[in-house]
Amino acid sequence: MTLGVGSLTSLSLNPPLLLVCLHRASRALEFLAEHGRFAISVLSAHQEALADTFARPRDHTTATEVFTTLGDLPVVSDASPG
Repeated sequence: MTLGVGSLTSLSLNPPLLLVCLHRASRALEFLAEHGRFAISVLSAHQEALADTFARPRDHTTATEVFTTLGDLPVVSDASPG
C-alpha cells in the first residue's frame, strides 16, 4: 500500500515519532493499524508527477520499476529516505 501525504511532521527523535493526518475512512489508516510499520520516501521537486500519482487512491506497489525495498517495506528507488 502506498500513500501520498501533503504534510509530515517530526514529533520526536527519541523515540522516533511522526505526525501524519489521515481520513478516518482511509484504507491506509486500516493498513497502518494492522501492520504498525511503514517506510517514508521523501520526493523532490523533479518527482512531482510521481507524487501526483500517489495522491490518487489505488495500490501503487505494482509499479515495481519505481520501488525498491527496505526490509519488507516498499520505498521509492531514487527518493530520499525519510
